[in-house]
Amino acid sequence: MLFRSALVLENGVVRNARGSVAIGELARRSNEAVEGVLSIETSFVEANVEMADRETGQGNVSASYNFAAHAARVTVDRRTGRVRLLDYVAAHDVGIAINTTLVETQAIGGTVMGIGPALGEEVIFEQGKMANPAFLHYALPRAGDLPRIRPILIEGGDPLGPYGAKAIGECGVNPPAAAIANAVHDAIGVRVRDLPITPDKILTALAAREGRTRRHALWRRPSRWWVALVRWAYPRGLFKLLHARTQRFTSFADPVPLSAVDTPRTLRDAVTALGADAMASGGGTDVQLRRRQRLAAPRRLVSLKAVAELRGIRIDPDDAIEIGGAATLATVGRELRERLPILAECIDTIASAQLREMATVAGNLAQAKRCWFFRNGFGCYKRLGGVAPCYAIEGDHRFHHAVIDGHRCQATTPSDLATVFRALDAELVLVSRRGERRLPIGAFYTGPGETVLAADELIRAIRLPAVAGRLGAFAKLRLYEGDFAIVSAAVTAVPTPDGWRHAHVVLGGVAPVAWRSRAAENAIETGGDLRKSLDAELDAHAHPLRRNAWKLDAAAGIAEEAFERLTSRQGGR
Repeated sequence: MLFRSALVLENGVVRNARGSVAIGELARRSNEAVEGVLSIETSFVEANVEMADRETGQGNVSASYNFAAHAARVTVDRRTGRVRLLDYVAAHDVGIAINTTLVETQAIGGTVMGIGPALGEEVIFEQGKMANPAFLHYALPRAGDLPRIRPILIEGGDPLGPYGAKAIGECGVNPPAAAIANAVHDAIGVRVRDLPITPDKILTALAAREGRTRRHALWRRPSRWWVALVRWAYPRGLFKLLHARTQRFTSFADPVPLSAVDTPRTLRDAVTALGADAMASGGGTDVQLRRRQRLAAPRRLVSLKAVAELRGIRIDPDDAIEIGGAATLATVGRELRERLPILAECIDTIASAQLREMATVAGNLAQAKRCWFFRNGFGCYKRLGGVAPCYAIEGDHRFHHAVIDGHRCQATTPSDLATVFRALDAELVLVSRRGERRLPIGAFYTGPGETVLAADELIRAIRLPAVAGRLGAFAKLRLYEGDFAIVSAAVTAVPTPDGWRHAHVVLGGVAPVAWRSRAAENAIETGGDLRKSLDAELDAHAHPLRRNAWKLDAAAGIAEEAFERLTSRQGGR
Protein backbone atom coordinates (compact mmCIF):
# COMPACT_ATOMS: atom_id res chain seq x y z
CA MET A 1 0.00 0.00 0.00
CA LEU A 2 1.21 3.54 -0.85
CA PHE A 3 1.01 6.15 1.91
CA ARG A 4 0.27 9.74 0.92
CA SER A 5 3.01 11.29 3.07
CA ALA A 6 5.71 9.38 1.22
CA LEU A 7 4.51 9.65 -2.37
CA VAL A 8 6.80 10.77 -5.19
CA LEU A 9 5.47 11.48 -8.70
CA GLU A 10 8.10 11.06 -11.41
CA ASN A 11 7.92 10.16 -15.09
CA GLY A 12 4.26 9.18 -14.88
CA VAL A 13 4.76 6.81 -11.94
CA VAL A 14 3.75 7.29 -8.31
CA ARG A 15 6.18 5.54 -5.92
CA ASN A 16 7.49 5.31 -2.40
CA ALA A 17 9.77 2.95 -0.56
CA ARG A 18 7.16 0.17 -0.53
CA GLY A 19 6.18 0.12 -4.21
CA SER A 20 5.03 1.99 -7.33
CA VAL A 21 2.05 2.29 -9.62
CA ALA A 22 1.47 4.13 -12.92
CA ILE A 23 -0.49 7.32 -12.40
CA GLY A 24 -3.04 6.22 -14.97
CA GLU A 25 -3.69 3.01 -13.07
CA LEU A 26 -3.90 4.94 -9.83
CA ALA A 27 -6.53 7.26 -11.34
CA ARG A 28 -8.50 4.27 -12.60
CA ARG A 29 -8.57 2.74 -9.12
CA SER A 30 -9.79 5.95 -7.47
CA ASN A 31 -13.12 5.74 -5.70
CA GLU A 32 -14.14 8.86 -7.57
CA ALA A 33 -13.41 7.36 -11.01
CA VAL A 34 -16.41 6.75 -13.26
CA GLU A 35 -15.99 3.85 -15.70
CA GLY A 36 -12.24 4.05 -15.22
CA VAL A 37 -12.02 7.79 -15.87
CA LEU A 38 -11.12 10.26 -13.13
CA SER A 39 -12.23 13.84 -13.76
CA ILE A 40 -11.22 16.76 -11.58
CA GLU A 41 -12.91 20.14 -11.87
CA THR A 42 -11.74 23.26 -10.09
CA SER A 43 -11.97 27.00 -10.52
CA PHE A 44 -9.78 29.97 -9.79
CA VAL A 45 -11.13 33.42 -9.07
CA GLU A 46 -8.83 36.35 -8.34
CA ALA A 47 -10.61 39.15 -6.55
CA ASN A 48 -8.02 41.74 -7.63
CA VAL A 49 -9.04 41.53 -11.31
CA GLU A 50 -10.61 44.75 -12.56
CA MET A 51 -12.48 44.57 -15.85
CA ALA A 52 -11.75 47.43 -18.23
CA ASP A 53 -13.92 50.49 -17.84
CA ARG A 54 -16.00 51.00 -21.00
CA GLU A 55 -15.51 54.73 -20.90
CA THR A 56 -11.80 55.03 -20.05
CA GLY A 57 -10.55 51.67 -21.23
CA GLN A 58 -8.58 51.36 -18.00
CA GLY A 59 -8.52 48.31 -15.79
CA ASN A 60 -6.45 45.44 -14.52
CA VAL A 61 -7.78 42.44 -16.41
CA SER A 62 -5.34 39.87 -15.08
CA ALA A 63 -4.03 38.99 -11.68
CA SER A 64 -0.61 38.22 -13.15
CA TYR A 65 1.17 38.99 -16.41
CA ASN A 66 3.62 36.94 -18.39
CA PHE A 67 6.70 38.34 -20.08
CA ALA A 68 8.88 37.16 -22.97
CA ALA A 69 12.21 37.92 -24.59
CA HIS A 70 13.02 36.58 -28.07
CA ALA A 71 16.24 36.45 -30.06
CA ALA A 72 16.59 35.80 -33.79
CA ARG A 73 19.59 35.05 -35.97
CA VAL A 74 19.16 35.76 -39.69
CA THR A 75 21.10 35.92 -42.91
CA VAL A 76 20.18 38.60 -45.45
CA ASP A 77 21.15 38.28 -49.10
CA ARG A 78 22.06 41.79 -50.23
CA ARG A 79 21.68 40.80 -53.88
CA THR A 80 18.14 39.42 -53.71
CA GLY A 81 16.70 40.80 -50.46
CA ARG A 82 16.01 37.30 -49.18
CA VAL A 83 15.84 36.99 -45.37
CA ARG A 84 16.41 33.55 -43.88
CA LEU A 85 15.93 32.66 -40.26
CA LEU A 86 18.84 30.57 -38.99
CA ASP A 87 17.99 30.22 -35.31
CA TYR A 88 15.35 31.45 -32.91
CA VAL A 89 15.12 31.44 -29.10
CA ALA A 90 11.90 32.28 -27.22
CA ALA A 91 12.24 32.80 -23.46
CA HIS A 92 8.96 33.06 -21.53
CA ASP A 93 8.24 33.87 -17.89
CA VAL A 94 5.39 31.44 -17.19
CA GLY A 95 5.28 31.17 -13.41
CA ILE A 96 4.95 27.40 -12.99
CA ALA A 97 4.61 25.24 -16.14
CA ILE A 98 1.91 22.78 -15.10
CA ASN A 99 2.20 20.91 -18.41
CA THR A 100 5.66 21.61 -19.76
CA THR A 101 5.05 20.12 -23.21
CA LEU A 102 1.92 22.18 -23.79
CA VAL A 103 3.57 25.38 -22.60
CA GLU A 104 6.62 24.85 -24.84
CA THR A 105 4.51 24.09 -27.90
CA GLN A 106 2.36 27.15 -27.18
CA ALA A 107 5.51 29.28 -27.13
CA ILE A 108 6.65 27.72 -30.42
CA GLY A 109 3.24 28.10 -32.08
CA GLY A 110 2.88 31.71 -31.00
CA THR A 111 6.36 32.45 -32.31
CA VAL A 112 5.54 30.96 -35.71
CA MET A 113 2.37 33.05 -35.81
CA GLY A 114 4.52 36.11 -35.20
CA ILE A 115 7.14 35.15 -37.80
CA GLY A 116 4.44 35.02 -40.50
CA PRO A 117 3.50 38.73 -40.56
CA ALA A 118 7.11 39.65 -39.85
CA LEU A 119 8.40 38.10 -43.08
CA GLY A 120 5.54 37.55 -45.50
CA GLU A 121 1.93 37.51 -44.40
CA GLU A 122 -0.21 40.43 -45.52
CA VAL A 123 -3.74 40.87 -46.84
CA ILE A 124 -3.92 42.65 -50.19
CA PHE A 125 -7.03 44.62 -51.14
CA GLU A 126 -7.83 46.33 -54.42
CA GLN A 127 -11.05 48.26 -55.00
CA GLY A 128 -12.45 46.82 -51.76
CA LYS A 129 -11.88 43.23 -52.90
CA MET A 130 -9.33 40.84 -51.41
CA ALA A 131 -6.68 39.94 -53.97
CA ASN A 132 -5.05 37.07 -52.07
CA PRO A 133 -7.84 35.11 -50.37
CA ALA A 134 -6.16 31.70 -50.64
CA PHE A 135 -2.93 30.30 -49.21
CA LEU A 136 -1.48 30.10 -52.73
CA HIS A 137 -1.04 33.87 -52.72
CA TYR A 138 -0.71 34.31 -48.95
CA ALA A 139 2.85 33.99 -47.68
CA LEU A 140 2.14 31.92 -44.59
CA PRO A 141 5.44 30.36 -43.46
CA ARG A 142 5.76 26.72 -44.39
CA ALA A 143 7.77 24.18 -42.38
CA GLY A 144 10.69 24.59 -44.78
CA ASP A 145 10.84 28.33 -44.04
CA LEU A 146 11.29 27.92 -40.30
CA PRO A 147 14.38 27.23 -38.22
CA ARG A 148 14.38 25.26 -35.02
CA ILE A 149 12.55 27.37 -32.44
CA ARG A 150 14.00 26.85 -28.98
CA PRO A 151 11.62 27.66 -26.11
CA ILE A 152 13.09 28.53 -22.71
CA LEU A 153 10.66 28.50 -19.78
CA ILE A 154 11.48 30.82 -16.89
CA GLU A 155 9.71 29.39 -13.84
CA GLY A 156 9.36 31.05 -10.47
CA GLY A 157 5.78 30.69 -9.42
CA ASP A 158 3.27 33.47 -9.03
CA PRO A 159 1.12 33.58 -5.89
CA LEU A 160 -1.68 35.26 -7.80
CA GLY A 161 -1.89 32.54 -10.47
CA PRO A 162 -3.56 29.12 -10.23
CA TYR A 163 -1.01 26.70 -8.75
CA GLY A 164 1.61 29.38 -9.34
CA ALA A 165 1.07 29.44 -13.13
CA LYS A 166 0.71 32.38 -15.45
CA ALA A 167 -1.16 32.37 -18.75
CA ILE A 168 1.12 32.08 -21.79
CA GLY A 169 -1.64 32.62 -24.36
CA GLU A 170 -0.47 34.31 -27.55
CA CYS A 171 2.40 36.19 -25.94
CA GLY A 172 4.78 34.60 -28.46
CA VAL A 173 3.09 36.44 -31.34
CA ASN A 174 4.37 39.84 -30.28
CA PRO A 175 8.21 39.70 -30.13
CA PRO A 176 9.17 38.09 -33.50
CA ALA A 177 8.65 41.16 -35.69
CA ALA A 178 10.88 43.34 -33.52
CA ALA A 179 13.48 40.60 -33.02
CA ILE A 180 13.71 39.89 -36.76
CA ALA A 181 13.75 43.60 -37.70
CA ASN A 182 16.60 44.16 -35.26
CA ALA A 183 18.47 41.17 -36.67
CA VAL A 184 18.03 42.47 -40.23
CA HIS A 185 19.32 45.88 -39.17
CA ASP A 186 22.30 44.26 -37.47
CA ALA A 187 23.04 42.27 -40.64
CA ILE A 188 22.86 45.02 -43.27
CA GLY A 189 22.53 48.31 -41.43
CA VAL A 190 19.07 49.05 -42.85
CA ARG A 191 16.06 49.63 -40.63
CA VAL A 192 12.81 48.32 -42.14
CA ARG A 193 9.85 49.74 -40.23
CA ASP A 194 7.01 48.46 -42.41
CA LEU A 195 5.86 44.86 -42.06
CA PRO A 196 6.25 42.36 -43.56
CA ILE A 197 9.98 42.56 -44.21
CA THR A 198 9.88 41.31 -47.79
CA PRO A 199 12.67 41.38 -50.41
CA ASP A 200 11.28 44.46 -52.14
CA LYS A 201 11.69 46.54 -49.00
CA ILE A 202 15.21 45.26 -48.35
CA LEU A 203 16.48 45.99 -51.87
CA THR A 204 14.67 49.34 -52.11
CA ALA A 205 16.18 50.45 -48.79
CA LEU A 206 19.66 49.29 -49.80
CA ALA A 207 19.45 51.09 -53.14
CA ALA A 208 18.30 54.30 -51.42
CA ARG A 209 21.10 54.15 -48.87
CA GLU A 210 23.70 53.55 -51.58
CA GLY A 211 22.24 56.18 -53.91
CA ARG A 212 21.62 53.71 -56.74
CA THR A 213 19.00 54.47 -59.37
CA ARG A 214 18.11 52.93 -62.73
CA ARG A 215 17.29 54.86 -65.89
CA HIS A 216 15.41 53.27 -68.76
CA ALA A 217 15.46 56.03 -71.40
CA LEU A 218 11.88 55.47 -72.51
CA TRP A 219 12.10 58.57 -74.69
CA ARG A 220 14.44 56.59 -76.98
CA ARG A 221 12.11 53.59 -77.22
CA PRO A 222 9.07 54.33 -79.41
CA SER A 223 7.72 50.80 -78.86
CA ARG A 224 7.03 51.73 -75.22
CA TRP A 225 5.48 55.17 -75.73
CA TRP A 226 1.88 53.99 -75.99
CA VAL A 227 2.27 51.77 -72.89
CA ALA A 228 3.84 54.65 -70.97
CA LEU A 229 0.97 56.95 -71.98
CA VAL A 230 -1.67 54.47 -70.80
CA ARG A 231 0.12 53.96 -67.48
CA TRP A 232 0.36 57.72 -67.04
CA ALA A 233 -3.39 58.03 -67.65
CA TYR A 234 -4.45 55.26 -65.25
CA PRO A 235 -4.26 57.27 -61.98
CA ARG A 236 -5.57 60.35 -63.78
CA GLY A 237 -9.02 58.94 -64.46
CA LEU A 238 -8.57 56.17 -67.03
CA PHE A 239 -8.56 53.34 -64.50
CA LYS A 240 -11.62 54.73 -62.72
CA LEU A 241 -13.46 54.91 -66.03
CA LEU A 242 -12.51 51.37 -67.10
CA HIS A 243 -13.26 49.91 -63.69
CA ALA A 244 -16.69 51.56 -63.50
CA ARG A 245 -17.53 50.37 -67.01
CA THR A 246 -16.43 46.84 -66.18
CA GLN A 247 -18.55 46.70 -63.02
CA ARG A 248 -21.72 47.23 -65.02
CA PHE A 249 -21.37 44.00 -66.95
CA THR A 250 -19.00 41.86 -64.93
CA SER A 251 -20.63 38.48 -64.37
CA PHE A 252 -18.93 35.16 -63.84
CA ALA A 253 -21.09 32.13 -64.48
CA ASP A 254 -21.00 29.15 -62.16
CA PRO A 255 -18.53 26.42 -63.15
CA VAL A 256 -19.91 24.25 -65.94
CA PRO A 257 -20.77 20.74 -64.66
CA LEU A 258 -18.71 18.00 -66.24
CA SER A 259 -20.61 15.62 -68.47
CA ALA A 260 -17.80 13.05 -68.57
CA VAL A 261 -14.22 12.25 -67.64
CA ASP A 262 -12.65 10.26 -70.44
CA THR A 263 -9.84 7.87 -69.50
CA PRO A 264 -8.07 6.83 -72.72
CA ARG A 265 -5.32 4.24 -72.49
CA THR A 266 -3.45 5.09 -75.70
CA LEU A 267 -2.11 8.30 -77.17
CA ARG A 268 -4.27 7.86 -80.24
CA ASP A 269 -7.43 7.56 -78.13
CA ALA A 270 -6.40 10.59 -76.04
CA VAL A 271 -5.94 12.78 -79.10
CA THR A 272 -9.23 11.56 -80.55
CA ALA A 273 -11.05 12.46 -77.33
CA LEU A 274 -9.86 16.06 -77.36
CA GLY A 275 -11.89 18.86 -78.90
CA ALA A 276 -13.40 22.26 -78.30
CA ASP A 277 -15.53 21.00 -75.38
CA ALA A 278 -12.73 19.02 -73.70
CA MET A 279 -9.62 19.76 -71.67
CA ALA A 280 -6.65 17.48 -71.05
CA SER A 281 -5.81 16.71 -67.43
CA GLY A 282 -2.52 15.23 -66.28
CA GLY A 283 -2.32 15.61 -62.52
CA GLY A 284 -5.30 17.97 -62.32
CA THR A 285 -3.46 20.37 -60.00
CA ASP A 286 -4.23 23.42 -62.16
CA VAL A 287 -7.10 22.24 -64.37
CA GLN A 288 -9.51 21.76 -61.46
CA LEU A 289 -8.42 25.05 -59.89
CA ARG A 290 -9.07 26.89 -63.16
CA ARG A 291 -12.55 25.39 -63.30
CA ARG A 292 -13.34 26.57 -59.77
CA GLN A 293 -11.92 30.01 -60.54
CA ARG A 294 -14.12 30.17 -63.67
CA LEU A 295 -11.13 30.49 -65.96
CA ALA A 296 -11.98 27.33 -67.92
CA ALA A 297 -15.33 25.71 -68.66
CA PRO A 298 -14.76 22.31 -70.33
CA ARG A 299 -17.70 19.94 -70.63
CA ARG A 300 -15.35 16.98 -70.53
CA LEU A 301 -11.96 16.19 -69.02
CA VAL A 302 -9.57 13.83 -70.76
CA SER A 303 -7.42 12.16 -68.12
CA LEU A 304 -3.94 11.23 -69.35
CA LYS A 305 -2.92 9.16 -66.32
CA ALA A 306 -3.36 5.81 -68.05
CA VAL A 307 -1.53 6.79 -71.28
CA ALA A 308 1.82 5.09 -70.83
CA GLU A 309 3.22 6.66 -74.03
CA LEU A 310 3.11 10.07 -72.35
CA ARG A 311 4.76 9.15 -69.05
CA GLY A 312 8.15 7.76 -70.02
CA ILE A 313 11.67 9.24 -70.02
CA ARG A 314 14.01 8.10 -72.77
CA ILE A 315 17.74 8.59 -73.27
CA ASP A 316 18.70 8.35 -76.96
CA PRO A 317 22.01 6.86 -78.16
CA ASP A 318 23.34 10.38 -78.77
CA ASP A 319 22.45 11.30 -75.14
CA ALA A 320 19.50 13.46 -76.12
CA ILE A 321 16.68 13.18 -73.58
CA GLU A 322 12.97 12.87 -74.29
CA ILE A 323 10.56 13.49 -71.40
CA GLY A 324 6.93 12.47 -71.76
CA GLY A 325 4.43 15.28 -71.28
CA ALA A 326 2.53 13.35 -68.58
CA ALA A 327 5.64 12.39 -66.61
CA THR A 328 5.29 13.73 -63.08
CA LEU A 329 7.70 16.30 -61.71
CA ALA A 330 8.75 13.91 -58.97
CA THR A 331 9.59 11.17 -61.48
CA VAL A 332 11.65 13.51 -63.63
CA GLY A 333 13.50 14.83 -60.57
CA ARG A 334 14.37 11.33 -59.40
CA GLU A 335 15.39 9.85 -62.73
CA LEU A 336 17.40 12.80 -64.09
CA ARG A 337 18.98 14.14 -60.89
CA GLU A 338 22.46 12.89 -61.75
CA ARG A 339 22.30 13.53 -65.49
CA LEU A 340 20.64 16.98 -65.32
CA PRO A 341 21.12 18.54 -61.86
CA ILE A 342 19.73 21.87 -63.06
CA LEU A 343 16.38 20.25 -63.82
CA ALA A 344 16.16 18.46 -60.47
CA GLU A 345 17.26 21.65 -58.73
CA CYS A 346 14.38 23.50 -60.35
CA ILE A 347 11.80 20.79 -59.60
CA ASP A 348 12.80 20.74 -55.93
CA THR A 349 11.61 24.36 -55.63
CA ILE A 350 8.17 23.76 -57.16
CA ALA A 351 5.16 23.49 -54.83
CA SER A 352 5.35 20.63 -52.30
CA ALA A 353 6.53 17.02 -52.41
CA GLN A 354 2.91 15.87 -52.53
CA LEU A 355 2.03 18.09 -55.49
CA ARG A 356 5.19 17.09 -57.36
CA GLU A 357 3.97 13.48 -57.24
CA MET A 358 0.82 14.57 -59.09
CA ALA A 359 1.78 17.52 -61.29
CA THR A 360 3.06 16.77 -64.79
CA VAL A 361 5.72 18.39 -66.93
CA ALA A 362 3.24 19.43 -69.63
CA GLY A 363 0.85 20.77 -67.01
CA ASN A 364 3.58 22.91 -65.49
CA LEU A 365 4.46 24.35 -68.89
CA ALA A 366 0.84 25.03 -69.90
CA GLN A 367 -0.51 26.35 -66.58
CA ALA A 368 -2.34 29.67 -66.62
CA LYS A 369 -0.83 32.86 -65.25
CA ARG A 370 -0.79 33.30 -61.47
CA CYS A 371 -1.59 37.03 -61.27
CA TRP A 372 -3.68 37.33 -58.11
CA PHE A 373 -6.13 39.68 -59.79
CA PHE A 374 -6.68 37.31 -62.71
CA ARG A 375 -6.94 34.26 -60.45
CA ASN A 376 -9.24 35.75 -57.84
CA GLY A 377 -12.21 37.06 -59.74
CA PHE A 378 -11.28 40.59 -60.81
CA GLY A 379 -12.87 41.65 -64.07
CA CYS A 380 -9.52 42.24 -65.75
CA TYR A 381 -8.53 42.51 -69.39
CA LYS A 382 -7.45 38.87 -69.62
CA ARG A 383 -10.76 37.68 -68.20
CA LEU A 384 -13.12 40.02 -70.03
CA GLY A 385 -11.07 41.49 -72.86
CA GLY A 386 -12.13 44.67 -74.60
CA VAL A 387 -11.86 47.78 -72.44
CA ALA A 388 -11.52 46.00 -69.10
CA PRO A 389 -8.62 47.36 -67.01
CA CYS A 390 -5.45 45.70 -65.81
CA TYR A 391 -5.71 45.89 -62.02
CA ALA A 392 -1.99 45.31 -61.59
CA ILE A 393 -1.04 48.73 -62.98
CA GLU A 394 -2.42 50.60 -59.96
CA GLY A 395 -2.77 47.58 -57.65
CA ASP A 396 -0.14 45.59 -55.76
CA HIS A 397 2.28 44.43 -58.45
CA ARG A 398 5.47 44.03 -56.41
CA PHE A 399 6.07 40.31 -56.85
CA HIS A 400 4.44 38.45 -59.73
CA HIS A 401 4.24 41.06 -62.48
CA ALA A 402 6.55 42.00 -65.32
CA VAL A 403 9.33 44.59 -65.36
CA ILE A 404 10.12 43.93 -69.04
CA ASP A 405 7.69 43.95 -71.99
CA GLY A 406 4.49 44.38 -69.97
CA HIS A 407 1.66 45.57 -72.21
CA ARG A 408 -2.12 45.32 -71.71
CA CYS A 409 -1.46 42.53 -69.20
CA GLN A 410 1.38 42.78 -66.69
CA ALA A 411 1.50 39.10 -65.65
CA THR A 412 4.37 36.67 -66.17
CA THR A 413 4.56 33.03 -67.23
CA PRO A 414 4.58 31.06 -63.95
CA SER A 415 6.35 27.91 -65.18
CA ASP A 416 9.83 27.40 -63.68
CA LEU A 417 10.39 24.53 -66.10
CA ALA A 418 9.94 26.94 -69.01
CA THR A 419 12.90 28.95 -67.72
CA VAL A 420 15.13 25.88 -67.39
CA PHE A 421 14.02 24.26 -70.65
CA ARG A 422 14.80 27.44 -72.57
CA ALA A 423 18.32 27.42 -71.11
CA LEU A 424 18.60 23.79 -72.27
CA ASP A 425 17.40 24.56 -75.85
CA ALA A 426 14.35 22.34 -75.39
CA GLU A 427 12.07 21.40 -78.24
CA LEU A 428 8.39 20.60 -77.68
CA VAL A 429 6.62 17.84 -79.57
CA LEU A 430 2.92 18.62 -79.99
CA VAL A 431 0.47 16.02 -81.27
CA SER A 432 -3.09 16.15 -82.59
CA ARG A 433 -5.26 14.18 -84.99
CA ARG A 434 -3.47 16.07 -87.76
CA GLY A 435 -0.12 14.63 -86.73
CA GLU A 436 2.94 15.96 -84.89
CA ARG A 437 4.67 19.29 -85.00
CA ARG A 438 7.85 20.43 -83.26
CA LEU A 439 8.85 23.88 -82.12
CA PRO A 440 11.46 25.42 -79.83
CA ILE A 441 10.14 26.29 -76.39
CA GLY A 442 10.72 29.98 -77.11
CA ALA A 443 7.99 29.76 -79.77
CA PHE A 444 5.55 27.89 -77.50
CA TYR A 445 4.39 30.94 -75.55
CA THR A 446 2.40 33.81 -77.01
CA GLY A 447 2.03 35.71 -73.72
CA PRO A 448 2.03 35.21 -69.95
CA GLY A 449 0.86 31.65 -69.37
CA GLU A 450 -0.57 31.62 -72.91
CA THR A 451 0.51 29.08 -75.52
CA VAL A 452 0.07 28.04 -79.14
CA LEU A 453 -1.65 24.79 -78.12
CA ALA A 454 -4.83 24.18 -80.09
CA ALA A 455 -7.88 22.71 -78.37
CA ASP A 456 -7.17 19.29 -79.87
CA GLU A 457 -3.40 19.26 -79.18
CA LEU A 458 -1.26 17.72 -76.47
CA ILE A 459 2.35 18.18 -75.44
CA ARG A 460 3.54 14.67 -76.25
CA ALA A 461 7.14 15.19 -75.19
CA ILE A 462 9.93 17.61 -74.39
CA ARG A 463 13.23 16.90 -76.15
CA LEU A 464 16.53 18.12 -74.74
CA PRO A 465 19.43 17.99 -77.20
CA ALA A 466 22.73 16.56 -76.05
CA VAL A 467 25.48 19.15 -75.56
CA ALA A 468 28.75 17.52 -74.53
CA GLY A 469 30.05 18.79 -71.20
CA ARG A 470 27.24 21.25 -70.59
CA LEU A 471 26.70 22.29 -66.99
CA GLY A 472 23.74 24.17 -65.55
CA ALA A 473 22.40 25.77 -62.38
CA PHE A 474 19.06 27.23 -61.29
CA ALA A 475 18.27 29.79 -58.58
CA LYS A 476 14.95 31.24 -57.50
CA LEU A 477 13.65 33.98 -55.23
CA ARG A 478 10.24 33.32 -53.68
CA LEU A 479 8.20 34.45 -50.70
CA TYR A 480 7.84 31.01 -49.14
CA GLU A 481 8.99 27.44 -49.69
CA GLY A 482 7.26 26.12 -52.82
CA ASP A 483 5.99 29.51 -54.01
CA PHE A 484 6.07 30.66 -57.61
CA ALA A 485 9.16 32.59 -58.63
CA ILE A 486 9.36 36.30 -57.99
CA VAL A 487 12.46 36.06 -60.15
CA SER A 488 14.50 33.04 -61.20
CA ALA A 489 17.55 32.33 -63.30
CA ALA A 490 18.73 29.31 -65.26
CA VAL A 491 22.35 29.42 -66.45
CA THR A 492 23.97 26.81 -68.68
CA ALA A 493 27.39 26.74 -70.34
CA VAL A 494 30.12 24.39 -71.51
CA PRO A 495 33.43 24.74 -69.64
CA THR A 496 36.64 25.11 -71.66
CA PRO A 497 40.27 25.39 -70.56
CA ASP A 498 40.00 29.16 -71.01
CA GLY A 499 36.52 29.78 -69.64
CA TRP A 500 33.08 29.03 -71.05
CA ARG A 501 31.26 28.65 -74.35
CA HIS A 502 27.65 28.11 -75.46
CA ALA A 503 26.33 30.13 -72.49
CA HIS A 504 22.61 30.62 -71.90
CA VAL A 505 21.21 32.96 -69.23
CA VAL A 506 17.42 32.86 -68.92
CA LEU A 507 15.42 34.85 -66.39
CA GLY A 508 11.96 33.92 -65.16
CA GLY A 509 9.42 36.18 -63.49
CA VAL A 510 10.63 39.38 -65.17
CA ALA A 511 8.74 39.35 -68.49
CA PRO A 512 5.58 37.82 -69.96
CA VAL A 513 7.72 34.86 -71.06
CA ALA A 514 11.11 33.49 -70.00
CA TRP A 515 13.66 36.12 -71.07
CA ARG A 516 17.20 35.52 -72.39
CA SER A 517 19.99 37.92 -71.51
CA ARG A 518 22.37 38.05 -74.48
CA ALA A 519 24.64 40.52 -72.71
CA ALA A 520 25.05 38.23 -69.69
CA GLU A 521 25.75 35.28 -71.99
CA ASN A 522 28.43 37.29 -73.80
CA ALA A 523 29.99 38.31 -70.48
CA ILE A 524 30.26 34.66 -69.41
CA GLU A 525 31.84 33.59 -72.70
CA THR A 526 34.33 36.48 -72.82
CA GLY A 527 35.18 36.59 -69.13
CA GLY A 528 33.46 39.93 -68.62
CA ASP A 529 31.59 41.30 -65.63
CA LEU A 530 28.28 39.40 -65.50
CA ARG A 531 26.55 41.78 -63.11
CA LYS A 532 27.61 44.93 -64.91
CA SER A 533 26.58 43.55 -68.31
CA LEU A 534 23.24 42.28 -67.04
CA ASP A 535 22.45 45.53 -65.22
CA ALA A 536 23.08 47.52 -68.39
CA GLU A 537 20.87 45.22 -70.46
CA LEU A 538 18.07 45.29 -67.90
CA ASP A 539 18.18 49.08 -67.81
CA ALA A 540 17.95 49.18 -71.60
CA HIS A 541 14.96 46.80 -71.85
CA ALA A 542 13.00 47.30 -68.63
CA HIS A 543 9.82 49.30 -68.16
CA PRO A 544 8.85 48.53 -64.56
CA LEU A 545 5.67 49.49 -62.81
CA ARG A 546 5.67 51.95 -59.92
CA ARG A 547 6.48 49.42 -57.17
CA ASN A 548 8.36 46.56 -58.83
CA ALA A 549 11.56 48.14 -60.17
CA TRP A 550 13.36 46.41 -57.29
CA LYS A 551 12.93 43.14 -59.22
CA LEU A 552 15.66 44.28 -61.62
CA ASP A 553 18.20 44.24 -58.78
CA ALA A 554 16.81 40.91 -57.60
CA ALA A 555 17.03 39.42 -61.11
CA ALA A 556 20.64 40.46 -61.50
CA GLY A 557 21.41 39.09 -58.05
CA ILE A 558 19.69 35.76 -58.67
CA ALA A 559 21.58 35.39 -61.98
CA GLU A 560 24.84 35.94 -60.12
CA GLU A 561 23.82 33.27 -57.62
CA ALA A 562 23.02 30.78 -60.38
CA PHE A 563 26.34 31.46 -62.13
CA GLU A 564 28.23 30.95 -58.88
CA ARG A 565 26.54 27.55 -58.51
CA LEU A 566 27.52 26.76 -62.08
CA THR A 567 31.19 27.58 -61.48
CA SER A 568 31.22 25.49 -58.31
CA ARG A 569 30.06 22.49 -60.35
CA GLN A 570 32.86 23.08 -62.83
CA GLY A 571 35.34 22.40 -60.03
CA GLY A 572 33.54 19.19 -59.15
CA ARG A 573 33.92 17.62 -62.59
